[in-house]
Amino acid sequence: MDDEIKETKSRKPLITVISILSAIGVITGIIANYYEIKKNKAELNEIEPIESLSVGNSSVSAVDLPEDDLAEEVVVPPSAGDRIITEEDEEEGIGIPPSDYKPKVVKLTDLDYFNAEDALRDDGALKDNLGQIHTNALGTPHSLTDDGFTQYYVNQKYKQISGTIFLYYDLRSTGSNTVIEFRGDGVELATFSFTGGTLPQDFELDIPDVNVLEIAYHHTNCSIGCYQSTSVCVGIDATLTKAE
Repeated sequence: MDDEIKETKSRKPLITVISILSAIGVITGIIANYYEIKKNKAELNEIEPIESLSVGNSSVSAVDLPEDDLAEEVVVPPSAGDRIITEEDEEEGIGIPPSDYKPKVVKLTDLDYFNAEDALRDDGALKDNLGQIHTNALGTPHSLTDDGFTQYYVNQKYKQISGTIFLYYDLRSTGSNTVIEFRGDGVELATFSFTGGTLPQDFELDIPDVNVLEIAYHHTNCSIGCYQSTSVCVGIDATLTKAE
């Protein structure tokens, strides 16, 4: 019994030393964490504040925002180029275009004719005499006809027709003549003349008050038709811009 008491007494100093070392380790860890946190705060204070937030073409100055809002999500108003859609529009599947939204355009080939005589024909993709491909173009018919026209009932729905008139690539070297005439409600709007070597001609005609748009052609020296290269076959690549 005395031996056991002596052995226990001899262990007490060792246990005390271990406890002290453990406590020192814990305290050291706490101090290290404290200085690490303090260091991180100092680094954060050195970061320059955000002066403005930008989304697309819009920006919001952080100076102009309330202090409480800086930590929250900033809602930036849409720019002029963004499409604005209300809840009612979403239900109906309709979007409201912004003020600078471009009006829709329609290809001439997408319109159905109103009246015609030896009408312009849709030959699909046509190549002009400079090698440019026109994917949506009408052409003067390959026939024995000297004259013809196509009318479209536009009913004042379009403010402008524009595009390019050109010679067929395969029939670009002839000495005869073809005239293309645009009319609005029977009134001449513009006339374009083509013969061998004529460059493609761009055009732009205002038609806001036109109800019936007519495109007429006149072949000269067309005894056996432009398909046989005795007259010039002409293509028209045109687009109509809808009225606002």
